[in-house]
Amino acid sequence: MDVYFLFHFRHEGWRVGMLGHYRAEAQTNDLELVFSRDGQTWQRPLPSAWVPRGGPGESDHFAIYPARDILDLPDGKSLLLYSGHAEKHSAYAAPGPPPMEILAAEFDKDRLAGVGAGKVVGTYRSRAFILTRPTLAVNAVIRGQLRAELCDAFGEPLPGFRLADCQPVHGDSPRHVLRWKRDTAEAQYDAVTLRLEFSEGEIFGIEYGSILAEESEKTTPPTERNAMDGAEMILIPAGRFLMGSTRAEVDAQFRDTGLPEDWKKHTLDEEPRHERTLEPFYLYKYEVTNAQYRAFIDATGHSAPPHWKGKDYPADKGEHPVVEVSWDDAQVYCRWAGTQLPTEAQWEYAARGPEPADGKPSRVFPWGDAWDRQLSNNASFHAGKELQNAEDWKKWYEGDQKSLFPLTSRVGSFPKSVSPLGVHDMAGNAWEWCAEIQAPYPDQRADGAQGEKLRARRGGSWANVALHIRSADRQGAPHDDLNIYTGFRCVKIP
Repeated sequence: MDVYFLFHFRHEGWRVGMLGHYRAEAQTNDLELVFSRDGQTWQRPLPSAWVPRGGPGESDHFAIYPARDILDLPDGKSLLLYSGHAEKHSAYAAPGPPPMEILAAEFDKDRLAGVGAGKVVGTYRSRAFILTRPTLAVNAVIRGQLRAELCDAFGEPLPGFRLADCQPVHGDSPRHVLRWKRDTAEAQYDAVTLRLEFSEGEIFGIEYGSILAEESEKTTPPTERNAMDGAEMILIPAGRFLMGSTRAEVDAQFRDTGLPEDWKKHTLDEEPRHERTLEPFYLYKYEVTNAQYRAFIDATGHSAPPHWKGKDYPADKGEHPVVEVSWDDAQVYCRWAGTQLPTEAQWEYAARGPEPADGKPSRVFPWGDAWDRQLSNNASFHAGKELQNAEDWKKWYEGDQKSLFPLTSRVGSFPKSVSPLGVHDMAGNAWEWCAEIQAPYPDQRADGAQGEKLRARRGGSWANVALHIRSADRQGAPHDDLNIYTGFRCVKIP
């Protein structure tokens, strides 16, 4: 079977067409690119020898060279226009365009398919993107070696992420993780560019783990500073999500975390799962800190948390979340700061993110669906092992570290656990008060709450295990309750 195909697009005054002839029996492509500009035309025949095979477990891709630009295609994919000094093609150069080859390749938005260096040194520089996952990797068969450097949005290498700082990559592998002297988690949510340098190899896919810059304006949330307390606030966009959990989801989460079956009774208030739609709102990027609460005390004369020494918070903990504040205390702070406490729906939406396009529920934890005690400030993190029953938890809690309580951490200390909407510490560190009485779903009517009217809290704390670190978990407390586990963050309506 023979297949003919044609791409045609415009780019910065260029008109580019690509005619392809695919021979199924031989599994080869004959390609020809036609470029026209200012009334002149150049042709670039591409012999099948220059169409690389697919990488391990991948289908065939077109050969491409260092990136020139990215173009959108009608089918939701994108097209890269490439150029390079490939000696193999030098015979086809003509006066007019740059003395280099220009090639193209189609790819999905977060995977770049097929970079071929042949026997010459090749380079590739991506457009700016937002690094939203803690790793960068390439799918490659590398006969020579590959190194990479991470740069800022303007192409300047970041300290610790230069070519010389990169561990060289070579050999056949479905996935090579790029490693530098510094951890890429330190660059998350910064706009970066990636530059690859490779020789005698074929790179079959680059996993950005990222959002391309042209989308980042839509997905990187705007921030503002609250004038009263200086807190950074993230604009949470309007959206909808599935709030709460189903029994089947809880069963899967308990299998993942190894928690005892009888603890499932603590999850019943997460049912029924239901859809909620929210208007936009600003949410504090971090929990209210001791330093911010001290400024509030100085301005208003409000009482300090009992574990402080007068007006002085524990030494070196100014940037830790304030704890041992009641719901009433949090309300007074919000009035002073010109804010309010988040509703449970606002809090859970900011922690889990919007409903995925496939209709599946949002994330179990801010970072994803799989439990990892290393990604947040929780009891198992401090114990150095999974605490999966009450006996083990009590043994840890009553241990030598008790004199150091509360074991809060500086806000933002766990960047890998940031929520899909850019909010930090939504898992662990400190419980966070919410605005309303904790009442049954889906109506959440206060008169439907059984027994004592408890104020809702979310997120778990440094003293909790995986059960309470889940973003759908609910645990109320009396409005005047003071404990060393609970703090808060604020909301402001635009």
